[in-house]
Parts: sequence; C-alpha cells; structure tokens
Amino acid sequence: MIISERLTIKPLCSDDASALLEGIQNNKEHLQDYFPVLVKQIDSLEQASIFIQNKQEGWAEKKNCSCGIFLKESNKLIGYISIREIDWSIPKGELGYFILQSYMGKGYSKEALSAFCNLFIDEWNFVRLYARIAPDNYSSLKTAEHCGFVKEGLLRNEYRKAGVELTDIVILGRLADANG
Repeated sequence: MIISERLTIKPLCSDDASALLEGIQNNKEHLQDYFPVLVKQIDSLEQASIFIQNKQEGWAEKKNCSCGIFLKESNKLIGYISIREIDWSIPKGELGYFILQSYMGKGYSKEALSAFCNLFIDEWNFVRLYARIAPDNYSSLKTAEHCGFVKEGLLRNEYRKAGVELTDIVILGRLADANG
C-alpha cells in the first residue's frame, strides 16, 4: 500500500469489483482507445472479480502489480495503475495508468505515478521503468514527463486504438539513476 498526500494506492481486492466495474462502464468512451482490452474484459461484476483475482495471482507470482488509485479521504476508486512485464533479472517493468474522467485535471495521475515509481525504484530497486503511450495521449505523456520519464523512441504503427485505428507508440523510460 502506498499513501501519498491525497491518495491511497493499493492492490485491488474482491471488494473493489463493483467500483471497478462502475468506473470502467462509466468511462468506456474515455478508456476505449488506450485500454481496449481492459474495457472488453470487464463488462460484468463476475468479469471484474475474475480480473481482480487474476491480477492478485499475477502479483503472487511476481509477474505484475495492479493497484487501484483511491481518494485517501473517502476510499473512492478513481483510477488504476499497474506494472507488468516485470523482468526481475534487471529489474524493470512497464507501467500503465489512468484516472477516471471526472477526476482528471486535478493532479491525481502525477501524484499516483510519482508515488508508484518511487516505490519500485527506491524501495524495490528497479533500475528501469517504462511506459508505452500513444502520441495523441497528451495528458499521459505530460504526466510521465513530469514524473521523470524521458522519450526514448517511437514505434511506428505499433498499436490499434479500440481495435481499429493503427497508431504509433512513444516509448518513455525512467532510470533509477536520475542522471541516466
């Protein structure tokens, strides 16, 4: 569990299934382009519960870490952040994150990403974190850069938005050595 100024970031548990389903359902249009698999996977309470159970198993196997982003004061689920493709031999991993639309523009994504990165770099000694972000996802790019990520490259025609439109992907990385 990570506690920041306004947020609590913690692994999702079975009690969060309803809030996760509601958040996904109410933000389908907002999430569809950048999280189409998640939107498709979670369209019932049962599927939300299975998703959470799978993420818990992934963490138990140290393959990923998926957390809900909650308002500290109310414990309201307002977003999601995860690290996947963990390679413990380096160690490194790929980050993904979103804030539900009604909570955007309040600095929550920066606060969550910064706290999450600090856990993996400072406490778990990750050498590298990276994110794959579409070039038109300006707010996510800005958030990553604000949190110390640097553009490393562009993968052309790498991703299908909502399963239809082919787009490029910007690779951003953050190293444990802030000077690197």
